[in-house]
Amino acid sequence: MPQTFKTISKEENSLAGIVFTTLKKAIFSGQLKPGERLIESALSSQFGVSSIPLREAIKKLEAEKLVEVIPYKGARVVKASPQDIEDMYAIVGVLEGYAAKLATPLLNNSHLVKLEKLNEELQKEELKRNVKNWLKANNQFHRTFTDACQRPNLINAIYEKIGPLGRYWQIMISMPGIMDDGINDHSRIIDAFESKDSKLVRKLVENHRIISGRRIKKYIEV
Repeated sequence: MPQTFKTISKEENSLAGIVFTTLKKAIFSGQLKPGERLIESALSSQFGVSSIPLREAIKKLEAEKLVEVIPYKGARVVKASPQDIEDMYAIVGVLEGYAAKLATPLLNNSHLVKLEKLNEELQKEELKRNVKNWLKANNQFHRTFTDACQRPNLINAIYEKIGPLGRYWQIMISMPGIMDDGINDHSRIIDAFESKDSKLVRKLVENHRIISGRRIKKYIEV
């Protein structure tokens, strides 16, 4: 296995949690590629841990649909087809669009101000050059109205479905014009929220995600 990971100190409280976080970041960044096997002996040696915390970490990755465990073959990073990726984005779009619709009459002025400020931050060139922080701010923008819908089951479903998509954000963010397109979409979404037009909000949020999925699919297929 060509990847190398930092040895974990035995003084750390949760070895499994640290291994999980490290491997998850490696999957999201592309360091661990789709279809790549997670060889327990090699990873245990690199992290300096026993197989127990490593297996716990792999179980958590499997629960988040980032890793699949194949009987008698071990674990490997999930490899999704371009169509699978488009479908996953569409599902998130439908769920998030519904949440946005429900949130529309519940958003107060502080919510709207927060959305405006986040979208202004996303426009700054300095932030655009820092992909990690840009994606973090973008996520905060979406969470602001999703969390406001006051439907715990719906919110949990959205975050469950959106989790595996994190590994494709690096691909998406590398596409020319994608940041500016997202910012423009956000502006239209904010306007619709301010107008209390829940039907339009739902359509805009849903399309925002669906179009992203289509662009990633097209990009990968080239």
